[in-house]
Amino acid sequence: MLRFDFAVMGKPVGKGRPRAYVRNGHARMYTPDETTNYESIVRGAFVQEYGEQPPLSTPLSVAITCYFSYPKSAYWPVNKNHNGELRDEWKDKPYTGKPDLDNVAKAILDGLNTVAFEDDSQIVGLQISKFYDERPRAEIVISDLM
Repeated sequence: MLRFDFAVMGKPVGKGRPRAYVRNGHARMYTPDETTNYESIVRGAFVQEYGEQPPLSTPLSVAITCYFSYPKSAYWPVNKNHNGELRDEWKDKPYTGKPDLDNVAKAILDGLNTVAFEDDSQIVGLQISKFYDERPRAEIVISDLM
């Protein structure tokens, strides 16, 4: 079984909704810059880890684990009792804020289209989760099911 395991450093970004504008009486659609940039970062992380290679064409399973920075309130204040360390109740706490899981998955999978696999329609299994961590990132595992 073929397996690709890599990380995309930085805050995970959800796929933004298409935007529209009118020019010369014609509606034009475009993808927000933040989405386009993140998809490029995902693509670059895969290529940096595994190089240029033919995209997979078999059924795939993908696992995505997203890590987001802790808020300032998760840390003790620096004083005589504490040194700014993480409060115990924040350890292993799931992240429930924005972006939505499905939007993050869409941005990551669209970024990997034609690079890691021919099309994201090949993905027959998807697992995704969100947590807090000191280092924001997305960890991605792509497994060939054939």
